[in-house]
Amino acid sequence: MASDGADPAPQVFSGFSISIVADDVASEQRMFDALSVGGDVRMPWQPTFWSSGFGMVSDRFGMPWMVVTVMGDIEG
Repeated sequence: MASDGADPAPQVFSGFSISIVADDVASEQRMFDALSVGGDVRMPWQPTFWSSGFGMVSDRFGMPWMVVTVMGDIEG
């Protein structure tokens, strides 16, 4: 659970990102795509040397996210 408080003024999110880990590439892609709707993709989802998928996005509310697949999913 997380809360940004009850302040009615718009919130500014900076200096952190929420990380979410998916069990598989398909689940991660769905989460990344859903967070991207109306948001700002900062790093497109793609394979990396540490994971079979990773991407960074700020959702439509400005909340920054890092979406990653568990390392055990890497082939090779």
